[in-house]
Amino acid sequence: MALQLLEELPAENNNIVRRFAKHNWDVKDAGKTQGMLQLKEFYCDKKRCLHCRIGMEILKGN
Repeated sequence: MALQLLEELPAENNNIVRRFAKHNWDVKDAGKTQGMLQLKEFYCDKKRCLHCRIGMEILKGN
């Protein structure tokens, strides 16, 4: 039920979400934006790019 609610709410519009959107990420609902915020906190903020599939793809230039 909580996931359904997040999928029904609009996406957030903040700097973090806009940066993910630049890489063609789907940012249609609040559930997706919450996931992006979690990824940023766990990987990006801790500079764990090499442990993140997304970070690896960005570093490769794809």
